Amino acid sequence: MNKSSRRRKIYLIDKPNQIKFASLVIGYLILYVLLMVIIIFLPASLTLLSKDALTVEKYEASKEFFSLDARIWPALIIIALVIGIHSIFITHKVFGPLYRLRKSLQQMQEGDLSFEAKIRNKDYLIEYIDELNTVLKVFRERIDDIKGQNGKIIDKTASLKKIMNEKNLQTEEIQGIVDELEKDQEIMKEYLEYFKTKE
Repeated sequence: MNKSSRRRKIYLIDKPNQIKFASLVIGYLILYVLLMVIIIFLPASLTLLSKDALTVEKYEASKEFFSLDARIWPALIIIALVIGIHSIFITHKVFGPLYRLRKSLQQMQEGDLSFEAKIRNKDYLIEYIDELNTVLKVFRERIDDIKGQNGKIIDKTASLKKIMNEKNLQTEEIQGIVDELEKDQEIMKEYLEYFKTKE
């Protein structure tokens, strides 16, 4: 089984949040079911409990009550199960991209800007992943530009040092400034090397 087909079968990507969200959906569904049951059974129940209702009315109300009871509960349980399971599939389309976004941010925090975040075409939040990829592209371009400029400064400093040595223009003060400049360039180079912009 290849990696992409295996990934599509893992529906609980962010288990705690997906279960919390599915539980919320199921909780609202149970509340809705209870309200529906009250609305559906209330007229028959009121008739059965009424002291003023005739025996025929109570008989008809009890038939209606037990008829509804036998039909509604199984249907409501099946609907609750279907909606609960369906909410897991739907949350997968939200929490999958959120999981990918979190992993991408962790890569960025580690200095890796060389990747492009990918999600499935039918996932939600595609526009956010597209925005992240745009930010990554801009960061890569800017850091590559800075690296290029830093390289030019290093080359020019080396040329300056060479000219100073050849023409014997060295003084302690100028040499100290050139040495400090070289140290600063090495530090800048280390900072820039932290960012990986190419695979």
